[in-house]
Amino acid sequence: MLEVVRRVLIPSRAKVDLLALSRTLPKEKGTYDSAFRRARNAGVSVELYKRRRQSKVPEIDGEVLYGTHPVLEALRSGRREIRCVYGRDSAEMNSDIRDLCARRNIPVKEVSSRVLDNMSEYQLHNSVCADASSLQIQPFSLEDVPQEGRCAFLYLDGVLDPGNIGAIIRSATFFGINGILWARTKGPKRLTPSMSKASSGALEHFPVFSVESFAELHQLLKPDFSFVGTLDQDSAASKNVEVKELSRTSAPPRSVFVMGDEHKGVSREVLELCDVLISIPRSPSSSVASLNVSVATGLLLHLWASSRVKKL
Repeated sequence: MLEVVRRVLIPSRAKVDLLALSRTLPKEKGTYDSAFRRARNAGVSVELYKRRRQSKVPEIDGEVLYGTHPVLEALRSGRREIRCVYGRDSAEMNSDIRDLCARRNIPVKEVSSRVLDNMSEYQLHNSVCADASSLQIQPFSLEDVPQEGRCAFLYLDGVLDPGNIGAIIRSATFFGINGILWARTKGPKRLTPSMSKASSGALEHFPVFSVESFAELHQLLKPDFSFVGTLDQDSAASKNVEVKELSRTSAPPRSVFVMGDEHKGVSREVLELCDVLISIPRSPSSSVASLNVSVATGLLLHLWASSRVKKL
């Protein structure tokens, strides 16, 4: 029955129950799907809308990087090989993108919006895409750690959503964090264009590392670094652990901040290795139990950036 409903055209002038229509649409792919809104406005299913707009796309050697900021920052950082840039109108393309491509002899080709939609799989491409090599997650070592001065890393424990990771990287770049790490078996296997888009291009410059385990990282950086874990108030109560409120805490100049998956939080074995646990108190009248992990990260990193206290 569901498949039949998906193929039914809905008159554009009819009063459509959007909630009922959304139940007949396939789940969104990635962090964003512009076809969902367009199909709804046209009164057809996402499946039919995409089928109608299918077009031949250029042959891609690497991966499709999409969006003005990711493409521009990829050109600026030089960490990727950019084979070609595609835009709807080269004359209206971001002037810095045009200039960098001309300086490096990177071809710029004009294609239709339909082709860009298909290349980016209906992500928000801002009328520009690039055929680019992928970014690599680097193995972490002591060579990546400044020997002196303020230094902070983020450890993500089971955080997988590309939108959250991109937003976290944007905040980490803004506050001057030295890098993000995760365990090979508990984090993404690769850095994706959707992460770069969610980071507004910050990923193109930002170092991302992997370690075998949190225990290995702890052994590598102690006692030079303080390990700061995070969890919400309900989790702290259920696990019977002591936490400090964010507003009553100062972060050491050399810290590793640990953020967990929104559903499971930081795992117990990781929490047990942390020097201090921090919680962000919510309003007594709030119906929301916790913050989005990227928002919580931003608050925590602001604490570190504004703190000059050496010890908790």
